[in-house]
Amino acid sequence: MAPFREWLNGSWKWDLVWRKGLFDWEKTKELQLLYVLNGLCLVLDKKDCWVWKGGMTIGYTVSLAYSVLIGSSGIVCLPMFESFWKILAIPSVHFTTWRVLGNTIASKANMLRRGVVVDCMFCCLYGETEETTRHLFFECRFACLVWNQCYTWFVVTSIDHIDLVSHFLHFKLCNVPNYINVFWGSV
Repeated sequence: MAPFREWLNGSWKWDLVWRKGLFDWEKTKELQLLYVLNGLCLVLDKKDCWVWKGGMTIGYTVSLAYSVLIGSSGIVCLPMFESFWKILAIPSVHFTTWRVLGNTIASKANMLRRGVVVDCMFCCLYGETEETTRHLFFECRFACLVWNQCYTWFVVTSIDHIDLVSHFLHFKLCNVPNYINVFWGSV
């Protein structure tokens, strides 16, 4: 951090230098970063260092970080991920689902948010609605046809949820053998 700060008149003055010009959305993030930095209590004569705040006194270990991520250390883990990784599916399905739940799919809306120039924001199939992750996987007419076909295969009537996490979490069928839930979870 030393090259980006200067002690001036009893407080730190931050001088962030970037390799390229910032997009408008990045300028907003920079202001948020400066707000956080200005709220920190930094000590003038203390060397910068990394501090592990994982809750244990032994310091950082990969094993400890993993246990924090999976929730065994008492830190709350999102309920969807408790069952998510147990689903019988190939890794690419896990990865894609994880990206859908985190809204990191390369939809046109997400690309624009990241500063990528997008010529048209509308869905490439029907051109009626902005292409978001939710639209691509749940709201597009084609996606609805795919989901309805899945419901038909499993002879299930379903209510479509507004948010992606609720949609994922509702795929546990009652009064059916466990093997059907294994297959249904993969859908």
